[in-house]
Amino acid sequence: MELTCDEIKAVFLSPNVTQLVQPMDQDVLQFINLYYTKNLVRNVLEGEKSFITDNPKKINYRQNAIYWVAGAWDNCRDTLIRKLWKKLWSDLLFKEGPFFQATLKYDLLEVVQQLLGCENEDKSAITKWIEADDNGHQEFTDEDVVDLIQPQGNMYEDAESEEEVSLPDRVTYADATKALDVTLRYVEQNTAALPVNVMVMRR
Repeated sequence: MELTCDEIKAVFLSPNVTQLVQPMDQDVLQFINLYYTKNLVRNVLEGEKSFITDNPKKINYRQNAIYWVAGAWDNCRDTLIRKLWKKLWSDLLFKEGPFFQATLKYDLLEVVQQLLGCENEDKSAITKWIEADDNGHQEFTDEDVVDLIQPQGNMYEDAESEEEVSLPDRVTYADATKALDVTLRYVEQNTAALPVNVMVMRR
């Protein structure tokens, strides 16, 4: 059974898979982290500060976080992948291409310097931020995930029950007719009303 949501598909891999290529993937992960962080800062600059500060549950992960990671992979150049493969298969001959990670850091620095209070930040601050050990999110156990999901379900049930209780009384045909008659008399008695207004009401 596949876990999918529109264009997004969750793939479960063995926990030992990444260890086989661990020496080569660090630079790729750093590039993706840089690209993701750059989009995050741009999002803040565009006035969506609630994306971080107000309520994390309101984040549209599909539109933002997941698509940003996908975009980072799409922008990961072939030259970067080929250069990293040399760590696994040093006998292969590759034509060296420009390693543009430093350029991306400068791009990110320019965006960060537009934030209030960050005008004097330098490249070392960007490097420290990207290479921080913090994974940037809270670690959840299976029990934590269950606890987070269950109250959400109860919340929806409570909201539905409130909507059922607060439903307005059904308007009958007689009540609607009386209301229209009163409105028509009001228009006819109003000196500012034009004959065309009365004609429209009578239709």
